[in-house]
Amino acid sequence: MRVNGNDIGKAIKTIRKAKNISRLELSEAVGISKSHIEKIEAGLRCPRMDTYQKILKFLGSDMMIHIVEDTPKEKCMDRAQEIFSKSSEKQAEFLIKVLECISEDD
Repeated sequence: MRVNGNDIGKAIKTIRKAKNISRLELSEAVGISKSHIEKIEAGLRCPRMDTYQKILKFLGSDMMIHIVEDTPKEKCMDRAQEIFSKSSEKQAEFLIKVLECISEDD
């Protein structure tokens, strides 16, 4: 998942909720307070790199921060990532097949 530097907290919250993980569970796993997680998700605090890495490892997610403006293609890729993260294995496999069909050269 690619996120703008200002949207780290929002992305963490989205992933955490999609995986049904509470703020308390995340804070205990990472070793920071629940209130600190709340501030990160609200965009009031930006996690240190080591904290950021612990959060992503616990959430089982890869995230790349970028500073450039979102292009339409990047927005589509981000939306696709959201859809895939919420889909079942069967749905994800179907979506991949659809994308592969669309991308085939004639």
